[in-house]
Amino acid sequence: MLSISNSAKKEYLVEIRKLYFISTKTDNTQILDELCTVFKFNRKYAIMVLAEKQTKHNKKKGGPNIMAALSSVSQKVLSE
Repeated sequence: MLSISNSAKKEYLVEIRKLYFISTKTDNTQILDELCTVFKFNRKYAIMVLAEKQTKHNKKKGGPNIMAALSSVSQKVLSE
């Protein structure tokens, strides 16, 4: 049996999370099926693992200063 390193698992989960939150419901079903097959996760556990990091980023931090910085950076990128 082939073993996967912890760093490879983390990288895989990061990429799957990105896909999971921008995908449609039918695509999410396929993503969950793949995750459960690869890692042998229970489906409910797989959903929890995917949602884990997303909830940490939902907290508001920085307020208007961050938004001003983001808008100025995006304007610079778009003007180039």
